[in-house]
Amino acid sequence: GGEPAAAAWGLEGEAEKVVYSRSQVSFAGTKALGDALRLFMPKSTEFMSSDSELWNFLCSLKHEFSPVILRSKDVYGYSSC
Repeated sequence: GGEPAAAAWGLEGEAEKVVYSRSQVSFAGTKALGDALRLFMPKSTEFMSSDSELWNFLCSLKHEFSPVILRSKDVYGYSSC
């Protein structure tokens, strides 16, 4: 009767490993990104002491440089079919 419990525990262990490895990857990715920013934008890292500050900085860039999609009514004053 103990085998199903052992199998379930094994699966749970695997799931924990996956979550752990993903968190490691995201941390490593953040570090690499921080290093790249330090290289190309030295001033940008002066205010980034944590991952959340880095994330907020990147989100601000995304919003600042996001493209504006112009429709024909915006450009020509009429709407296309």
